[in-house]
Amino acid sequence: MYKYQTKVRLHHTDAAGVIFFSNLFVFAHECYESFIEQTKSFALFLEEGLHLVPIVHAEADYLLPIGLSQTLEIEMTLRNIGTTSFEIDYDIKNENKETAATAKTVHVVLDAKIKESTEIPQEIRDILEKL
Repeated sequence: MYKYQTKVRLHHTDAAGVIFFSNLFVFAHECYESFIEQTKSFALFLEEGLHLVPIVHAEADYLLPIGLSQTLEIEMTLRNIGTTSFEIDYDIKNENKETAATAKTVHVVLDAKIKESTEIPQEIRDILEKL
């Protein structure tokens, strides 16, 4: 599991004072990026430019209001890893440690030259399996 903290800012909210629905994915992706930055092998894998790792599916459930100035803790875990793709779960907790929302993203590894799916390199698989 990887943990990441963030704070809800004014630009994340809508007229009702709660996060605009799409910003939940912004928080999830910030968590994912933070994980990559802290995992040098994964970051180098992406910087090589040989592979792309786009999100091909995303979903979320909103369970409790998430409002302005709340501090959120996001717990990221690996749900599943296949030959060419992997799924990540995000558990977004409020300041009371209650699950306020959940999200899931599905990523596929592509060969950057031909834009077709390719096997997840073993080094990246090992990193993901530690989640």
